[in-house]
Amino acid sequence: MRNVLLAGMVGVACLVFASCATANPIYTAPAEDGGQLCFLRPVEFAVGNPLVSRLDLDMTLVLHDGEIRQPVVMNYTLLVPVEGLAESDRVVVRLTDGLSPVTSVSRERLFRRPDGEFRMAVRYSVELEGESLQALLKSGSSCKIHLEFPDGTEETLESEEFSRRIQKLRLMML
Repeated sequence: MRNVLLAGMVGVACLVFASCATANPIYTAPAEDGGQLCFLRPVEFAVGNPLVSRLDLDMTLVLHDGEIRQPVVMNYTLLVPVEGLAESDRVVVRLTDGLSPVTSVSRERLFRRPDGEFRMAVRYSVELEGESLQALLKSGSSCKIHLEFPDGTEETLESEEFSRRIQKLRLMML
């Protein structure tokens, strides 16, 4: 009987922990100005370029009465081979609808750290122009990630998970 009770308690704990792990893709908290601070949890994109194998992206912004307030911060990490580390600062990452990109105000490299024996993770922070992002989100267009590489090649990334998070953000703006 004791083993059955213990197994039941472990099962309930697993369900509770699993529900926490699949929590809301957007964390929210009250902002100082009465708005709502929104953090879009990281989304992982596979990249098909020899210089970048993966991109992890998250975003932080404040909504106030359905409007985006400055600053809007998009952080991303590029996973690059060690021999491509010098070129990683020349990779341009933009949020776009496929036609026009959201305007970037500034970009800063935050850190570089080893990720295994042959790769480096390079983290960047980009401040996006709030009105430009607002226009993209209100247009209803799909949001994509556009990469431009130093060799002149480009790649546009889409993700169901990223689209789901953007759609949830749009609903929060209503």
